[in-house]
Amino acid sequence: MHHPRGPVASAQQQEEQRSLLVTVALVIAALAIVISLAGIVLAALELGRGETGAAHDSGSHSVDVVISAR
Repeated sequence: MHHPRGPVASAQQQEEQRSLLVTVALVIAALAIVISLAGIVLAALELGRGETGAAHDSGSHSVDVVISAR
């Protein structure tokens, strides 16, 4: 018997490819969520540290601007 090979994939192969793509997409989405949450947590910790640390003085977050006229 002649079995078709090449670009024509069987229904089972197409289903396996589809499930693999779905799995990869879910893993990428989960990683994106974890990274986003980590960024939010780090930002919240930094803000909390700024409120309780030596940042009570008003100049702790200011940047000195030097203007020179030439």
